[in-house]
Amino acid sequence: MDKSVLIEKEQEVLRPDYSENEEQSIGALQKRLESARDLRDSERDEFDGMDYLTYYDKNEKLANTFIGAKKNKSDTNYQSGTVRQKLLAFLSAVNRMNLKPEISAFDRDNVLHEDLGNAMTTVLRKSEELDNDDEQRMHRQFELLKQGTVFVEDIWVIKKKTEKKLSKQFTGKLDSEWSEKLVEASAQCERKILHGPGVYLGSMSVFNIKDQPFLFTVDVIPYEEAKAVFGEWDRWKYVQKKLRSFKDEEGTLYNNNWRLGTVDEDKVEIIRYQDKWNDELQIIINGVLMLPIGFPLTSISPDGEYTIIKQILELVTPKFPYGKSLPMRLRPQIGVYDELLKLAVLKTQKSFMPPRSNMTGQVIGKNAFMPGVITAGIDPNKLQKLDPDDRGVNNSEIAVLSMISEQLDSNSVDKAFQGGQSEGSNTATEIMQRQEQSNMIVGLTMFSMSLLEKKLADKRLPLLIENWFTPMDKKFDEIKGELKNVYNTANVEEELPNRGIGRSIVIPTDNVGQNDVLPEVGSEEPIRQSIFDEEEKMSEQLGQPVRIIRISPDLIRKRKLIWKTSVIPTEARNSNTSKLMFRAAMADAATYFPDMLNRDHWATRFAQVWDEDPSKAFKMGGNQQVGQPGEAQAEGAPKMAPAKRTEKVNNQV
Repeated sequence: MDKSVLIEKEQEVLRPDYSENEEQSIGALQKRLESARDLRDSERDEFDGMDYLTYYDKNEKLANTFIGAKKNKSDTNYQSGTVRQKLLAFLSAVNRMNLKPEISAFDRDNVLHEDLGNAMTTVLRKSEELDNDDEQRMHRQFELLKQGTVFVEDIWVIKKKTEKKLSKQFTGKLDSEWSEKLVEASAQCERKILHGPGVYLGSMSVFNIKDQPFLFTVDVIPYEEAKAVFGEWDRWKYVQKKLRSFKDEEGTLYNNNWRLGTVDEDKVEIIRYQDKWNDELQIIINGVLMLPIGFPLTSISPDGEYTIIKQILELVTPKFPYGKSLPMRLRPQIGVYDELLKLAVLKTQKSFMPPRSNMTGQVIGKNAFMPGVITAGIDPNKLQKLDPDDRGVNNSEIAVLSMISEQLDSNSVDKAFQGGQSEGSNTATEIMQRQEQSNMIVGLTMFSMSLLEKKLADKRLPLLIENWFTPMDKKFDEIKGELKNVYNTANVEEELPNRGIGRSIVIPTDNVGQNDVLPEVGSEEPIRQSIFDEEEKMSEQLGQPVRIIRISPDLIRKRKLIWKTSVIPTEARNSNTSKLMFRAAMADAATYFPDMLNRDHWATRFAQVWDEDPSKAFKMGGNQQVGQPGEAQAEGAPKMAPAKRTEKVNNQV
């Protein structure tokens, strides 16, 4: 192989051969893109008189405690880092809560199908697990807190990689040959937190992103990186590394000499334009339209909606799409607080080494005033302080700092909530009152975070229905002598009703039975023996409960079902608050209903709260009542059989 990407060749300038229909649409498209750019990047009152890029940059600097260079040698560039501390306190409070969405399924008659909802919840959990969503969740929550607005895109991504195979064993000879082919590396949903300045909305007066007339994103990436993705597309040959202007022609999309922003050499600007009202998608790379005009948006978004969801932290106005950030809410007090702290540092420095007049006629360095330094031949009476007040920070100045600090706490969270110590007295009652006040403020943040997770789940459901339940391969069934479709299987750990923490497994199959009809709700149909036996065998192997749900892909994809997503913020089951609440509930139950309590149930709940495996922590199966005479179950007694479950399902949909 004598070719290398490092060998630079002069690129031939080519203009795309647009069709007549494309020529008529290009001018309107360029006007839309430029108008959206100019509207967003103009100064606005909603951004505190700044343009969006300046507003975004200030949020970043405040959130990351940016320390700039000193303008004067005598200045101090001290920053308290208060905004970042508050952000991390909010983020910690949010991450103590369970914000995982739950899905419910209803048919046309608005009848709930519990097994179907459980199955889709498990598939959603598995897709998030594959996408490493636990880490991404923290990233998007932090972005929402520091910027006030977060944009997240969710699409089904098929990744391919080059697979090479040597024609013969390598022996050190340079004439070795190999074959290459592209193979599928992965196919899954991927969420991506979008860079705020790279997202443009069609209207700055429409709040809901679903109601936007259009939107687009802008990415600037290296040319070779873009080539790896788009290199085989028909119009890639027209993509120029450099912006070239043709003589006597203005910069337009039609002339292939237009960019929305400033792009460095050997970089490409990728614009992804979406118009849901006309079901249109377009990709523009360095001014070249890569898709035909009118290419359907539904090719990547099955529900026809935008692939991007938006969530704000605090409302500015119902006619403005962006939200208020936490740093901008605290900025007025933080500016005064940090400035006073800088002055306090200077005043302390002044008290340590006050300015003096030198009447000795000699040049005396400042090191002469350092502790322990002996300087001969100097008359101290000729070195007088210019300002006799060298007492440092006084009580009134400390009181002002405390007052501003309290205002910061009232606008965010109290120091006791952050794990620190509040100003003034700190009795238990006062601390609880401060934490209650902080909880009220954090509650609004929690509501925004819950909406964010709900929107993301709603966005991912159509992607899973369209792609997860599509056959990924075919396999020959030797028993039936026919090819069978192979589907993705979801297997996640979660809490099973009345059984504790176990494995929930969803197996798509074309041979569900019952003519692919959902069982009637409330029916007493027994679990099929084959599923029961499979659950029992796997439970014994894994040492924990197993729930298996077989599901028909055709039923999911073709039947008109109504999906409802709910996110209810709850404390983690093993948090200190949950432990205290459980202890109080168990004590009250034992006091008022001593003869009615189910020992197995309370043992299971106890193990869950303390993050233990109930089947290992206790000898289950006796189902004895607390307070009743009787002895604990003897060792070796049979476990509670899955066939005795109380939920009315047949694990087959």
